[in-house]
Amino acid sequence: MKPCPLGIETTTSLLAKQFRELRKKARSARKGKAEGVHGMRVASRRIRAIAREREAYIKPKWRSAIRRTAKRITKALGDARELDVCVALLEARKDSFEAKRYGEALKYIESLRESFATTCETCVAEILDEELWQHDADKLTRSPKKGSPCLRSGSSKRMKLRLQEVHDAYETWRASKKDADLHKVRIAFKKFRYTCEAYRSIYGHNLGEAIRDAKAIHMALGDWNDLRMLQKHLRAGGFDDIARNLEDERGVLRDEFETLADDYFHAAALKKQRAQTSKPIAPCCRKS
Repeated sequence: MKPCPLGIETTTSLLAKQFRELRKKARSARKGKAEGVHGMRVASRRIRAIAREREAYIKPKWRSAIRRTAKRITKALGDARELDVCVALLEARKDSFEAKRYGEALKYIESLRESFATTCETCVAEILDEELWQHDADKLTRSPKKGSPCLRSGSSKRMKLRLQEVHDAYETWRASKKDADLHKVRIAFKKFRYTCEAYRSIYGHNLGEAIRDAKAIHMALGDWNDLRMLQKHLRAGGFDDIARNLEDERGVLRDEFETLADDYFHAAALKKQRAQTSKPIAPCCRKS
């Protein structure tokens, strides 16, 4: 097998960028900033996607360590991030509820968030001390002289696989109209988006457009899901009245998704999406 310097160089660059971002957001999270926690989770997801999609260009001894450690971050900070969002959503709707009842609900959600404070602080401390994230990325990737698969040919197959998962999840939801299936649509879009980001540097503008389109729906479904999670926590705490008052708003968010989906999932759009994930602009390094 011939070497693929393009795969090595771009993988090194992607990992280095996300390692820096993870350390930066960890310092922010240590200061108690909610966006620091969010940024850490986003960086950890991107690292996981890079490690999954670019596995062939990472030294074997580091492959599982990167994925495993990044996944631990995503999971450890998940509840804290979810409740940070719930607090913000409830605070933004303060005037929609009776003052006393609102105060009790906010206090309850804040108490849930506080229960994850230690877990969050421990995770942040571990990240700042973790040797893996202190490495220069070129120490983790393979030598450009060693044989590795062609990045250009493999990338299109991977993105098309994720794109098909998006369409399959959407069809499942259309048939059931269940919240659980709509949540799976959100997850499928997220995976497709992060997979595309792992290859953006060799595809250019067309793939950038595909990422923007996927992000728009991913974000719309994120808003819908955030409100759903707030309702779940409120019901668990005995605040069914407040949760019910959010139902119409969640319905509006679902309608907004359906409007976006009408454009995204028709036949002409699918043809465009496949074209966007088929034509890398970076020249093949094996022919240079």
